[in-house]
Amino acid sequence: MTTEQRAYTLDPVTFEVLKNAFITTVDQMAEQILRTCYSFVIYARDFSSALCDREGNTIMQGSQGIRKHGIPSNSGAVQGYRYNARVLARHLATEKFGMAPQRRGIKPDEVVPFLLAEATRGPELWHQRSYLARVVSLDPHQGVADEGIQPLADFVDGEGPDAVAMALEANGRDDPYPAVYVRSRGRVAGEKLLPPHPLLDYEGVAYRRELSSYLEPVLSAALTQSVN
Repeated sequence: MTTEQRAYTLDPVTFEVLKNAFITTVDQMAEQILRTCYSFVIYARDFSSALCDREGNTIMQGSQGIRKHGIPSNSGAVQGYRYNARVLARHLATEKFGMAPQRRGIKPDEVVPFLLAEATRGPELWHQRSYLARVVSLDPHQGVADEGIQPLADFVDGEGPDAVAMALEANGRDDPYPAVYVRSRGRVAGEKLLPPHPLLDYEGVAYRRELSSYLEPVLSAALTQSVN
């Protein structure tokens, strides 16, 4: 008994049609789960939906994060959702039990090297690219503080105090690169993309200079407040 192996090829148009159909399918699966659930874990979007082939290989994954640059998060893998679980535990502790997380104060001149170090070595940002971000708040009265790891979508879409978020993005062509978001007056106006690095090291002088220039308007107010 012989097994016939068939080789299939797709033209670019058919490939794009099928790819977007798979994306739509898993996204609709995720939204249906969200609408019919009774679990706060699901409300916090700490889950993933996926299409698999008969051998268990993932064809398309839901709960992919913002995915503005093409590559999704690892929410469907253990190295990804364990960091989601930490974020969820912190949220539950704050909202359900009134346990406010500790906020470490940061000097304004330490913000840039701190964020670049997170982009270089932060496991949450590397495993959950486009999904989780390190957030630093810029309160005019209480100063600058590390707000920990937060969902990037919540930071970008939600309202809140002035803050800076550092995330990692990937487009499938280049090495991962840092993406910086500034929230001012309750909204995020845009993003600043730093260039990729062949050794994935974003702590060099050129990166510090570029990020310092971008954040100077928001950090100068915090620096003035700390001096006063």
